[in-house]
Amino acid sequence: MTQKPLPRKETKRRPAAEQDKMIADALRGAGRPVSAYEIIDQLRGKVTLAPQTVYRALDRLITAGSAHRLESLNAF
Repeated sequence: MTQKPLPRKETKRRPAAEQDKMIADALRGAGRPVSAYEIIDQLRGKVTLAPQTVYRALDRLITAGSAHRLESLNAF
C-alpha cells in the first residue's frame, strides 16, 4: 500500500528588499520597540517568516540607518 504524499504549502521567496520593506512597515506600525518575534506575530496573517529571516532584514535596516536596536530591551 503506497501512501499519498501530503500537499505542501506553497512558499514564495521574496526579494530581500521586499522583506525589508514589510519589516520596516511593521516596525513603524508598532509605535513602540518590538522584538523580532513580535514582528513575526504581527505579519503572520500576511506572510510566513522565519526568525532568522527577520533578524537578517533587521541587520540590513540597521546598517541602512532605518532601524535601531535597543540592547536594554532586546527590541528594535
